[in-house]
Amino acid sequence: MEAWGTVLSSQETLTGLPGNDQPFIVLYQQLEAVTHETLDQIQLAQHRLIAKKLQENPEAVLGLARRNLRRYIGRRRPPPATSLWREWLTLLEHKSIDRIVAVMTTKTQKATELRQASPFAGALSAKEIAGTIQREKERARARN
Repeated sequence: MEAWGTVLSSQETLTGLPGNDQPFIVLYQQLEAVTHETLDQIQLAQHRLIAKKLQENPEAVLGLARRNLRRYIGRRRPPPATSLWREWLTLLEHKSIDRIVAVMTTKTQKATELRQASPFAGALSAKEIAGTIQREKERARARN
């Protein structure tokens, strides 16, 4: 599902998006003026959930990521995105699950950049995506 970063509080069923003949739910949530730090925390929280799924069912999650990467790279996007996707592809093909999980869940600048070009679209349910966004926005408000 390429609506990876689209998030919400009401639900709608949408059809007819390119490459998707199945209806799916897109969650809308007001992303009013959240900071880059909060967006990074949302992505980190989502990747922690994906990492758990990866450890539980590596073939399914890796297969999804590889399919997404082949599709993304095949669309000839701008070099920054393509470069990060190629790094993911190399990581997925040549590293251990533990190494992949470490990259997905660490707080380094490089890991943050890689999460911004995540190949794991479709690994989380709409409910999981909405939940991580809500929790991280609440944490951000509590910090301020």
